[in-house]
Amino acid sequence: MHSIDLEPYKAQIISWFQDENMTANEISESLRSSYDLIVVPRTIQRRLKDWGITKRTRVENTAKLQARIAYMFYVLGFTDNEMLHALKIEGYQIRRTSLVRIQREQRL
Repeated sequence: MHSIDLEPYKAQIISWFQDENMTANEISESLRSSYDLIVVPRTIQRRLKDWGITKRTRVENTAKLQARIAYMFYVLGFTDNEMLHALKIEGYQIRRTSLVRIQREQRL
């Protein structure tokens, strides 16, 4: 087994992954068609991990965010979907998993 040097393609791979939301399979196919480079999807996944690249943006768990979630839960009686929608309108980049984690930490 030999290691493929993906450093020359690193910026392109990261851009495809984060900006264009491509999967490892799609990146593999794009590398083949654009650069005539054969890389299995698993290698792409491993390199992205090695480079510390993720699609998830960690939401900052601030007191302000906790207060908004508690208000929406207790006062407004919002469902999780309603909370996610409202928080996104307010500018928070938050996913269901983060919302549920914060609610659990607050015992809501």
